[in-house]
Amino acid sequence: CPSTMEDPTQTISARNAARPSIAAIGPDVDATGTDLSSFAARGGKLILVSGLSDQFVSARTAWDWCERLAADNGGADALRPYFRAYFLPGRNHGGRVPGREGVDNVPAAQALVDWCERGQAPGALAGALSDGTRVPIAPWPQKTVSYRPLPQTRSKVAVTAS
Repeated sequence: CPSTMEDPTQTISARNAARPSIAAIGPDVDATGTDLSSFAARGGKLILVSGLSDQFVSARTAWDWCERLAADNGGADALRPYFRAYFLPGRNHGGRVPGREGVDNVPAAQALVDWCERGQAPGALAGALSDGTRVPIAPWPQKTVSYRPLPQTRSKVAVTAS
């Protein structure tokens, strides 16, 4: 499809009409499939990170995909050799939600490098609250429910449930 630099008379509508439709390319770019068998067989490792306040990719959608992935591949334990997911409280698509306590600075990329290059599979990842307090983020299917101030202190506590 020529760009408007190549054909300055082309309208946006004409350019868009020349592009393939989402329906046509969907099978090639759809991120809902759960067959990661060839990826896993080649030794691939995948860490999914999702903000619980993500305005573009619903954390519920990401969680449901993890559930389908487990159901289609022998359960969550069968995924452990190659898959981890982390759901971050108070985090939107690009960072911490303004005005809300949330987790930031989660070293997921370093965890992936350590897993791939050093064989160190990640467990809980340490994130940071806005005051610098380090807090653990439980890997899916555990749920990191919330981080909240304790009533009589200024410290924070992680509440997790499996």
